[in-house]
Amino acid sequence: MSEPKRAPVDFFIKMHSALVAKNYSTALDFCKAILSFEQTNETMMTFHELLTKKINMMDEESDSTDSSRSKSSLSESDNDLI
Repeated sequence: MSEPKRAPVDFFIKMHSALVAKNYSTALDFCKAILSFEQTNETMMTFHELLTKKINMMDEESDSTDSSRSKSSLSESDNDLI
């Protein structure tokens, strides 16, 4: 019997480093790479789900911040007209 394919240890190390640096997109990329080798790794499946949620939350926060800035800029422009 052949052993199941294992992801390179380097992928785990780089994913960990990305998590420590709060670089969630890079961590997700390494998580996906690990899952391509280890499709049944439950820990990586959980990380994938959590990282995806975190990235989506950050995107939503960024969108609402951008929207607030736009409204703020418009209000300031309106005051300049008065």
